[in-house]
Amino acid sequence: MLVAGGGVPGTPGATETLVALAKRTRTGVLNTFLAKGLFRFDDPAHLGTIGLQRDDLRLAHVDVPGEFAVVVTGVDDDEIPGGIPDHWERVDPGDLGSLHLPDAPSFLGRPELYGAIAAVCGPLYGDDRVPLSPVRAAGDLASALGAETVVTANAGLAGFWLGRTFPTRHPGSVRLPARAGHDVVAEVLASEPAVVVVCGPDDEVPEVAPTGGVVVVEHWSPTGLPTTPADRVAALTRALGAAGVHHLEVGVAVGDVADLVAVAGPVVAWGLG
Repeated sequence: MLVAGGGVPGTPGATETLVALAKRTRTGVLNTFLAKGLFRFDDPAHLGTIGLQRDDLRLAHVDVPGEFAVVVTGVDDDEIPGGIPDHWERVDPGDLGSLHLPDAPSFLGRPELYGAIAAVCGPLYGDDRVPLSPVRAAGDLASALGAETVVTANAGLAGFWLGRTFPTRHPGSVRLPARAGHDVVAEVLASEPAVVVVCGPDDEVPEVAPTGGVVVVEHWSPTGLPTTPADRVAALTRALGAAGVHHLEVGVAVGDVADLVAVAGPVVAWGLG
C-alpha cells in the first residue's frame, strides 16, 4: 500500500509518476488531506483519506505492521497526527520513478476506513433536509465545479468536511491547510479561480479583491439561509458563471460530526481535537 502526502502534488511530475505506478502495479493509495485529488473518488486505486480523525490509521490497517508493506511518500508529520509510524518505508516523491513494486493481479479491497465512512456519508449525499447536511453540501459543490476551479478552506470544520466528504473529480481540485495558522485560502486566491468555504460567524472571512476571475465565498452555518439543495446549486452556478467576488450564505449543519466520530474517533486534524 502507498501513502501519499502533500509533497507529491508539490513535487513536479510526482503526481503523474505515482498515478502511473499505482495503476501499472495495481497498488492502492491512501492519501492525506493534503493530497486529495490524486485519483477520482471512484478510482479503484483510491483507498481513502487519512489524517483527519483519530482512528484513521487503525481503520486503514496501517497503524501497526501487518500483511502488506506500507510505502509513504511526501508526508510531513503534520499530516499524520501522532506522527508517521516507524514501520512505514519512506520514499522521496522525486524518487518514485525508481521505486520497484511487485505487480498485483488486482487492487486490494478498500480498507475498513473507506467502508465505515461510506456507510455514514453515502446516504447523506442525497439528503434533501434543510439546513443541508455538510455531506450533501460538499457533494453538490463537487458536481457544480469545472476543472479549473479550486475549492479551499482554512483549518476548521469547513476544512474537515471538505477533507472527509468532498468527492474529487480533478487533480488539485481541493486545497487544504498543512497546519493550523496556514492561510491556504490566501495562497489559492493569489493565483486561481476558487470557491472558499467558511463556517459560522467566528471563522475569519477572507478579504477578497476582484481580480477579473471568479471567487465564490460560501458561508456554511446552521443558522444560515435555509436553502434547498436545488436552490443552492442554482445560486452557486450563477455565481461561478459571472466574474467577480460573490458571497453566498448557505444553511449547513456543520456541527453534525457525531456519526463520523462514532466510527473513526474525534477530529484531530489541525489540532481540532
